[in-house]
Amino acid sequence: MAEGERCPGERKCRPFQSAAEPKIQACKLCPLLPTKPTVGSKRDEEFLDQVQRLIRRRDSGFDISNLATNLEYECILHWDDVVATYERQHQARTAVIFELLKVKFLQ
Repeated sequence: MAEGERCPGERKCRPFQSAAEPKIQACKLCPLLPTKPTVGSKRDEEFLDQVQRLIRRRDSGFDISNLATNLEYECILHWDDVVATYERQHQARTAVIFELLKVKFLQ
């Protein structure tokens, strides 16, 4: 299995289509099974797409307070926390790199 490779879904999967009944047996042996789309995953993707649209709208300066549900708002707060954490980590790594460069070139 290549990195980033995902299950193509039952309709596009050759092993699944050519398997004898019960076809679910083909999935049980597949290394891509953890990435297989489910009914819930499509709904989840649509929800997360909506949250991302709200975040982009908010970041563009629009008021989203009357557009977001409580769950969407909580997801946006979580998103903001994750982004802030990554930014802090990036700043710390960048500071370390600059310190190493300063030490190396000032010797």
